[in-house]
Amino acid sequence: MEVEAAEQKKWMLEIGVQKQESNTANVDFTFKSVNNNNYHLTSDLRWQRLDGPLCFERRIIHLMMEASTPSTQPPLKINFSLENKDYSYVTKLQSEVSSPETVFMWQLETYPEGGVKRLENAIDLTAIRNVVKVVSSMVGLRGSSPLVTSAYQKRNAYRYRYTQSSPGTHSFIIEQPSRTVEAETTYSPSKVGIKFYPNRGESEAKYEVSGEYIDSLWGGKSRLQGRMSHPMLSRDMTAAVEYARSGSSQQGSFELDVFPDTADKITGSLTSVLRANNTIAIEANLSARVLQVKPRVMMEVSWAAHTAAFNFTFQETPSSPESLKVYAKYDRISRNHAAVTFHLAGEGRPTMDVSGVIEPRYGLHCDGFALLANARTSLLGNFAVNSTVCRPMFLELVFKKQNSENVYKAAIGIQLPYKAEISLSESDRFQTWDKYISLIGIELATPHRIKIDYKYRQNEMATLKDSVLNDVYRITEEVLLWTDRVYSEVNRQAGQAGVPFSAPEISQLLQEVKRDIMEIYADVIYNDILYEWDTLMQILHRPTATFIKEFIFQSLQTMAHSQREWAVYMVQQIMELKQHFEPVINKITEAVREVGQWMHTGEEPEMVRRLVEDLERSAIYHILQTHIIEPIREIYPQQYQATMEVVAKVIDTLRHDLLMMQHKVLASPTLHRIIHKIAALSQDDILRQTLEWWESQVTQSVLIIAPEPGVYHVGIQIPLYRPIYSLMQVVNMTMQSPPTLSKKILLSAEGFSPIPVSKILKTYYDWVPRNLSALPLTLNRSALVVGDTEIFTFDGVLLRMPRSSCKVLLASVPDVVSVYMSHPQPSGAPEVTLQAGSTKAIIKPNMEVDVNGRQVHGRQTVGDVVIEVNPHYVTLVSPMLGVQLMKEERVVMVNASTWVFNHTRGLLGLYDNERANDRMMSNGRNASSLHDLVNSWQENPSCSTPSITPIDPTHVPVKESVLCDFLFFQMKPCMPVVSPKPFIQSCLIQSRPFEVAHSYQSFCRTQGVMFPLSIF
Repeated sequence: MEVEAAEQKKWMLEIGVQKQESNTANVDFTFKSVNNNNYHLTSDLRWQRLDGPLCFERRIIHLMMEASTPSTQPPLKINFSLENKDYSYVTKLQSEVSSPETVFMWQLETYPEGGVKRLENAIDLTAIRNVVKVVSSMVGLRGSSPLVTSAYQKRNAYRYRYTQSSPGTHSFIIEQPSRTVEAETTYSPSKVGIKFYPNRGESEAKYEVSGEYIDSLWGGKSRLQGRMSHPMLSRDMTAAVEYARSGSSQQGSFELDVFPDTADKITGSLTSVLRANNTIAIEANLSARVLQVKPRVMMEVSWAAHTAAFNFTFQETPSSPESLKVYAKYDRISRNHAAVTFHLAGEGRPTMDVSGVIEPRYGLHCDGFALLANARTSLLGNFAVNSTVCRPMFLELVFKKQNSENVYKAAIGIQLPYKAEISLSESDRFQTWDKYISLIGIELATPHRIKIDYKYRQNEMATLKDSVLNDVYRITEEVLLWTDRVYSEVNRQAGQAGVPFSAPEISQLLQEVKRDIMEIYADVIYNDILYEWDTLMQILHRPTATFIKEFIFQSLQTMAHSQREWAVYMVQQIMELKQHFEPVINKITEAVREVGQWMHTGEEPEMVRRLVEDLERSAIYHILQTHIIEPIREIYPQQYQATMEVVAKVIDTLRHDLLMMQHKVLASPTLHRIIHKIAALSQDDILRQTLEWWESQVTQSVLIIAPEPGVYHVGIQIPLYRPIYSLMQVVNMTMQSPPTLSKKILLSAEGFSPIPVSKILKTYYDWVPRNLSALPLTLNRSALVVGDTEIFTFDGVLLRMPRSSCKVLLASVPDVVSVYMSHPQPSGAPEVTLQAGSTKAIIKPNMEVDVNGRQVHGRQTVGDVVIEVNPHYVTLVSPMLGVQLMKEERVVMVNASTWVFNHTRGLLGLYDNERANDRMMSNGRNASSLHDLVNSWQENPSCSTPSITPIDPTHVPVKESVLCDFLFFQMKPCMPVVSPKPFIQSCLIQSRPFEVAHSYQSFCRTQGVMFPLSIF
């Protein structure tokens, strides 16, 4: 390609790709600039497949690139290596200009029985700087590299290492340019120890803390002791607690020896008494040479079936008033509701009093509980705090101060199935509108689009930050004043006793601790993190980055202006249209106002009164009154009187029910919000913002990104190539190995690549390490066998199989693991067999499990298979495939690890995200019938296969079809998590559809799905 610019200047670009052998390709890249500078790059790519089942023996990748130009000598060399073998995984990126340098390194070692042995990461920013500088010189940039700033004047190397040398011994090392911090922990059932080196590179000085628990079998005595050492201390600081059991009480003592003179140690006695069946009282009395008084500490703990309480008091002397009192209580008042109380008082004055109610939260977006609490504090005033916790991981806090119109909300977490966010917002006291102060959110807006929101209002955030910091300062100041008073009082009593306080040695140790903390903070935050932050800021303020930022900002500003102008125009059109229909709108408004007044005061509206009067004057009413009601009253007076009394009671009951409904409606917060929103929409500004928001959603659907009403609020909508119904499905789609989306992009570019994409993907899977699946959290795929006959494959295809004594292969990874199922008795439960290596586990129809001919119980591990047996279900898990048989639900679930993507075989499909090949027989051909498909996957093909036919929905009776649809409609919350298709198919053919629906609901509960309403 040649391009001719002004003044007859040309630049030329030429790319050549040549495939030489099946595993070799060359790429030539030539560029000629307008200044007649020629650049030529040659790339040579080779790869090799290693032998072995799934290439599990060893995987080695080594990529090397060498580039040079006449102006760069010596040449630039880049080496990338990846070596995965059993229990060891190493990735390195190295560069070489004048000398070899490690740019990035990642190393993981594991134990064969599981667990991390060593994890190390390292990155060298100086090496990255050198590479960028050479590349900048190659492409012709004059002067220094755009990434070379004044911040790069020293070597910036970072290394983090975790080691578990033996069970119970862990070490952490953080190496940064400024210092090396190291920590080591050891623990056992009776001992624990921590060593901390603030700067191991310059000094061996360390803080060492250890503890030990000794339980004597003779005499019933137990002892808990601790020790702390440091080079500045002349001797170790110690603490010990010793107690003995005697009947329903316990007696003990403790001592705290932290002063240079052991005579100054603090001692005390402990007494624990069981006052009642569910109440324990613990009393501690302290004494020391530096104190003229003997403080007393009391703690009580009580509990019952639905109640628990805690009480703590501190007194300067046993006879003095309480200096500090803490009280807390939990009381479950019903099955789903509870009350909580917390009280804190100091010097006889209440400091904090919190009371609240815990209640459940059920709904489409939240399954959890809420704590509605009111707090009264002497320092910060009174306020209300409502917190909501939802499964699986979502927390929302709503905070409102007394006599304040503003309500602040903070939310963080994942709110399945549609939403995840971190936000801080402001609302009015009715919570009609939420005005975000800061927001980062991901939402599944529709099954075809993901919406990402970002908003940050700097001024409001600064104001809120100042307010919070002011409250924190007031609390900190109060705490420091209290500690100063305590210190002064102890110092006064020590002076009267002639004992020096505090000891100079302890003061020096505290100063050393403070100095170490400040130096670590300064080195890590200022010398390292802020150092790199300044570098990033310098990069972002360079002309290129500034131009990109300005371009994006101007584009969003223009779009916001267009949306605002359009919204103003639409408001004008709506107001003109409103004038044409003003009489009708006024009539409707008047009717709504009268109805609202009727509900609020109970007074009958004028409109209803007129309707009643017109009815009484009508001819029909006159005929009924004259020819029916009056003759009945004259001929049957007693029956008429009884009928009128019954009618009166019915009217009174109806009036009472209407009043109850009125109170419930008026108490509904949802109704209040709807009324306020309707009232707000009558204002031009609110209407304009609503229209502007709708326009931004349409713009995002077309252009992916667009601003939304407000300050610095940008929305991004990403289209999905297939419908998605939960965020977990989005994660599963984008995080698969490799991502499905990336795979489709690669496949669409097949025609432009000299190497078939299928070979690239095959080579990728051959690099997968053997045991890495046991370490990170993998996103597995599940297949189901429901009711012994209905099959839901890994890729979502509905199939059927007959009940047969022939063993049928459900799923397998060739030469690694396989799962078979059969029915020894056609009318009985299934038998499932899992073979992994030399381990063969069989789940029998009576739920007993045999492993290598030996019956097992409970939870055991045999070879690579983990077995868990209980009366309700049996689980067999291997590193690649797992199977779970649920007795009551009549479900067999087979789980496939992400690492075996496109490597499974069997009746449950290939697990490759392609539904078209899930009817493939063992010979690689598509089956013409279900009978042929099942027969091809039998362990013994000569075994007689019973007949099986697919279900034709048109032949299902309407009654059964409607009943199944109704039953499963009640369980919509579970459908994004567990597909109902095999259960619905089983429901259509079973004589007991309620049992099938109950089986689906029970299975959903095992997957963590809760149902607010249930028909079972």
